[in-house]
Order: sequence, then C-alpha cells, then structure tokens
Amino acid sequence: MAVKFVHIHIPKTAGTSVTSCMRSMFGNNKVAHFGRWQRVALFRSLTREQLSDYRCIGGHVRYEEFLKKVGPRPLYFTILREPVDRYISFYSDVYYRDSHLLHDVARSLSPVDFLHESISKNYILSQTLYVSRDNSLVSAQKLIREGKIIAASLENHDQLLAFIASKAGKNVKILPRKNKSKRDLPVDIAVIRPLIQEVFQDDFKLFDFVNSDKNYLFS
Repeated sequence: MAVKFVHIHIPKTAGTSVTSCMRSMFGNNKVAHFGRWQRVALFRSLTREQLSDYRCIGGHVRYEEFLKKVGPRPLYFTILREPVDRYISFYSDVYYRDSHLLHDVARSLSPVDFLHESISKNYILSQTLYVSRDNSLVSAQKLIREGKIIAASLENHDQLLAFIASKAGKNVKILPRKNKSKRDLPVDIAVIRPLIQEVFQDDFKLFDFVNSDKNYLFS
C-alpha cells in the first residue's frame, strides 16, 4: 500500500476544512497532516515505509520535498488564495490569537511595519514556493498545466474536493470552511495592498492562472 493523495497545504488556504474532508473520506487513522514546524519536522523524520500506512498526507511542505519522500505516483493537490486576502487572514490570526508565536510582535508594530517584518523574516511565504520545483512561476504553472499538481482557488475548493473524491471513489460531504476571520483589523488595505502586490507578484499571476482555462482541473 502507498500514499494515494498529497495535500500541499499552503498556510491560510482552508487547510483545516480540507483535512476534515479527507478524514471523512478515508478515516482519521489514514490521514496525516503535518502543519506547523514541529509536525513538518516529524514528516521529515519519517521513512517512505512509515508514510505508506496513510492514504492521504498533507502539510506545510513544498511539492519538491513531498516528491522526494513519496514519489510522483500520488495525486498532488493544493488550494491557492487571493494574496491580499491571504495576508489579511494571516495577520488576523497573529493579531488576535494570544498563543501565536508572533502575537506580541504584531501588537508591537504598525500593520505596515509588521508586513515588512513578515516578508523580511519569511513569516509568510510565497504560495508559488510551495507548488514549484525551483520557486518560479514558470515551474508552478507547468506542474499545474500538466496535471502534476491539481490546483484550485479558494473560491472553487468545493469543486477540487469533489474531483478528489471522484478519483478516490468516495462520497464526500463538503464541510463549511473553518477559521474564517470576520474581525475588524487596524489596517488600511489600500496602504498595504501595493506592497503585497510588489512582493508577491508571482502569486497574483499564479492565482489568476488557476482560475483560467489553462488549468488542468478546469480544462
């Protein structure tokens, strides 16, 4: 037996909901999720044989790293999020969750300064990084176009999960997205948007690409 599905879980892209759906299809003991750095470290310590006990694995791990560990046979899938919306979700989580490691940092800096800090210290990484072989937009688009990574935008996550279920021969109940933040933040989107657009310009292009007819899932 071997891993059949790999969820490249880009942080702040409905990963909790996706993992819940995977567990509803395969059972809790057949799905392993490696989020946050401690769990990613655990993933890196496991052998291919140990991972083969699971039908689906996922986590905050790059495609290239998953590929080296479990090979090309599993169906790789991911969800991408509009970059500004993703950053706001990240900032909201940090700003309001007392237990977050960056909570005090976010509270001590202005929103713009925290954004600069997040980018310079890699607190939030490019989505393109996770779904390419060399951190390039060209590589990410090629992998998606060729169907080596099945990708959808957050708005189309229901369609992606239905696609995964059909490949698994399972019925899936699409669960409501979890961890959606509706809190007001002390941040002016008009101020931080230009910086996000400058730094994550490939992510904007990749997000548009997964919504285009060049995407394997929608072609």
